Amino acid sequence: MMKNIKNMAEKIRVLATNEHELNTNKPFKSFLEFSPFVIIRVHSWLIVFVLFLCLQSSALAQTSMEYYRELARKPEATVGDAVHVVARAKGYAGKTDIWTELMWLYKEHNIKFRRDISKMEKAPLTKGNAAHMLMNAMGVKGWIMQRIFSGNQRYALREAVYQKLLPPDSTVYQRMSGSELLGFLSRISEQTEGQSR
Repeated sequence: MMKNIKNMAEKIRVLATNEHELNTNKPFKSFLEFSPFVIIRVHSWLIVFVLFLCLQSSALAQTSMEYYRELARKPEATVGDAVHVVARAKGYAGKTDIWTELMWLYKEHNIKFRRDISKMEKAPLTKGNAAHMLMNAMGVKGWIMQRIFSGNQRYALREAVYQKLLPPDSTVYQRMSGSELLGFLSRISEQTEGQSR
């Protein structure tokens, strides 16, 4: 996107310079020497440039919404999906790439996942794994057993059920759908916002 912006700015500068030299037969010195025609033409290019920027940002938002729609339709979420939604919940706005998201989460928020998480990207997401990953990453407070037995999915799931983030009939190895993952993330987000107030 930055390359497109630089190219568009260079085109505007070249256009203004060429129009000025054609109209006045003098070399370009400053923007104060432009004829009204050149100024109008430069303004029209600036408007096109601003519209281009707006469309780029709305296209990024559109792709993010499309990702959430596709995830909500998935009958079975993956571990990679959990990493993607955590990154977006924390403010990541780039492309959907697990390595980029993991590095961004670590650098910006000091969130660490298992070392082999990238190898598990396509693995089905279980409720125990989701509880452990998302509650750690989103900073859910108040679970003493998880602090004692760090890395234990069973205690993370028990705490998620206790805090009413997951249904009471959830089991550690039960697989999650995409819509369940999004619901779980929204309940965690609501709770962490309430704790921070």
